[in-house]
Amino acid sequence: MSPRSEAQWQEMREQSREKILSAALELFAERGFHNTPIQQIAKKAEVAKGLIYRYFDSKEDLLVGIIHSAFKEGDDYLEEANTITDPKEKLKMMFDISFDYIKGQPHHNRLLMQLSLQLDQFPVITQMIVAKYHANMPNLENLLEELGIPDHKLEANFLIAALDGIALRYLIFKEAMDLNLLKEGLLKKYIEHP
Repeated sequence: MSPRSEAQWQEMREQSREKILSAALELFAERGFHNTPIQQIAKKAEVAKGLIYRYFDSKEDLLVGIIHSAFKEGDDYLEEANTITDPKEKLKMMFDISFDYIKGQPHHNRLLMQLSLQLDQFPVITQMIVAKYHANMPNLENLLEELGIPDHKLEANFLIAALDGIALRYLIFKEAMDLNLLKEGLLKKYIEHP
């Protein structure tokens, strides 16, 4: 058996880091940040507690890592959507991505909803969320303006609030909510508007 290459070691480190992030996300979403000790995360990730501190300085740093991962995923989707030039198709793709995320990422949604009620306890997370909001909102405003939506800046805020509300209600009611109906309603409102 030959020794591992640096690339193999790097891949193993990245896999360990991802296992830790995934375990922490699930536990933070289910039990809350304050009710989840590092030892539980280590057990769920099937790693030694000390390994967590090799990648993350603290439990809050682990939370920041989760948020960074979620933002990176969102940025990747937005980058893909930005390759579309037709504004109707771009907004349709953004709705598809948003609703797939609402349905497919319940742990992320639950954690973000919990954090949004406790932002005063996490100033670093608050700064990250506010910065991301300010970075992305002009893109949505411009897209709605391209679609001829009156009061596009106000409407962009309403749309974000609607998506947040849909995500929260889906967490509460799950399959009792018809996400396809809601998506069709948004498409009708913003793409097929009079």
